[in-house]
Amino acid sequence: MNEVEIETILKQRSKDFGGFRFIPQQFSARGLTDMASHDFRIDVTARKLNSPLVSKVTGVVHRQSTPNGLILKTLYWSERVETVRS
Repeated sequence: MNEVEIETILKQRSKDFGGFRFIPQQFSARGLTDMASHDFRIDVTARKLNSPLVSKVTGVVHRQSTPNGLILKTLYWSERVETVRS
C-alpha cells in the first residue's frame, strides 16, 4: 500500500468518521476483503491517588470467531510497577 492509501484508511477509522461501512473498490480489487481487526494491543496505566507507584499492563490479544461465538487468545502479557515523580 502506498502512503495515500494508508492515510485514507487511518482517516476512515477515526472516531469522528466512524470507519468503513464497506470496502472501497480500490482495496477490494487488490484482495483486501476483511473489515474486522483480529489483533489488539491493550495498554493500561493505573496509579493510586498520591502514590509514587504506577502499574502498567500491556497485552496483545487475538480475536477469533468460532461457531460458539468469539474467543480471545492472549498472545503477549506484561505487568510492571514503576516509580514516578509528581
